[in-house]
Amino acid sequence: VRFLKTPVLGRLFQAEQHIAVAFAGTKLNDFKLEKGNAEQIAAAIDIAMEDNDCLILYPEGQINKSNLRVLNTFRRGSFKAAVRHDAVLWGWVAINNPVCWPTSTQLGGAP
Repeated sequence: VRFLKTPVLGRLFQAEQHIAVAFAGTKLNDFKLEKGNAEQIAAAIDIAMEDNDCLILYPEGQINKSNLRVLNTFRRGSFKAAVRHDAVLWGWVAINNPVCWPTSTQLGGAP
């Protein structure tokens, strides 16, 4: 949610109809949602799927900081809407991201 308030990226996220996920947890791998947020997310996803919009998910939730070559476990429920709407799924994996965007860098990265 805080990214929607960022000066440049916030506008970009709003323009692309970014579905904000408000997490209540503050610890690593704590993906508890703020109360009522799950229903709002599910409704927004359903609207996007019904409109045949492109929906991009990051089902692992966050970067695996202990081993950047291994994906985290996909979050439970990540693909429920895709199954419910019989959507086509495409996978994409990027490697060597820390070379151009080190984990210590907040924003940017250098090609």
